[in-house]
Amino acid sequence: MAAMGNRHVDILFLDIEGAEFSVLQSLPLEKVHIDSINIEVTMQDINHTKRKTELIESLLSQSGYHRLNTPFFIDLAMSKLKR
Repeated sequence: MAAMGNRHVDILFLDIEGAEFSVLQSLPLEKVHIDSINIEVTMQDINHTKRKTELIESLLSQSGYHRLNTPFFIDLAMSKLKR
């Protein structure tokens, strides 16, 4: 995104079957402003999914995102205020 000169994304949807955390870790969130990130977390077992969701939420919170109430089809929605 940034390489193409685009430093702003309104909304990012992730449904990538288990690679959510590693993909989010690779995003240059200090260089690209994403207003909202919606994530479908792959269901394995309830404890694993809960832990994965907590890790993602912690990662994004460090970049200024906060969790939103989510509709049933989105496991985790995070939003960031515009700079």
